[in-house]
Amino acid sequence: MKTLLIATALAVTALPSQAIDLGKLGSAIKSQTQPQTEGGLMDTLVSTLGVSQDQAQGGTGALLAMAKDNMSGNDFGKLAELFPSLDQLLAAAPDLGENAAQSTGSQGGLLGKADALLGGDGGDGNPSLDALGSAFESLGMEPGMVQQFLPPLLNYVQSEGGTALMQSLKTALMGA
Repeated sequence: MKTLLIATALAVTALPSQAIDLGKLGSAIKSQTQPQTEGGLMDTLVSTLGVSQDQAQGGTGALLAMAKDNMSGNDFGKLAELFPSLDQLLAAAPDLGENAAQSTGSQGGLLGKADALLGGDGGDGNPSLDALGSAFESLGMEPGMVQQFLPPLLNYVQSEGGTALMQSLKTALMGA
């Protein structure tokens, strides 16, 4: 009888620690299966690119502002659904029109390389890349950071909105 009581007492005291482990396991599984959030995209940009939260938001906002100008209303509407704080991201972005007017030929070399990496001809005459490069500079980043923002952004859009929407965004940002 004493042995049964001791065994029962040991089993009861062991259960809470096993429940905690199961809880941790459940949380780990849940975090792996939940969709990535817009905040997750910002965290990815901050951790992988070494930019500040403000730079991540401003750079993403600049890319989304360009997408808004170059995507169909229907596609941009679908894209907007993936970014609950779209208005704040767009507000954090420097004005692309102003930056395009201020672009100079001295940025052309870097931006030409970025254009070539993004599938362009590498020329200095891409006003979209000039505008984005200037926007990124006004956020305290190098113009070449534009190309580093694209993979995480495109991956986020593909995982949350599908391949067709990602392709539409890619075309809007990088051309055909």
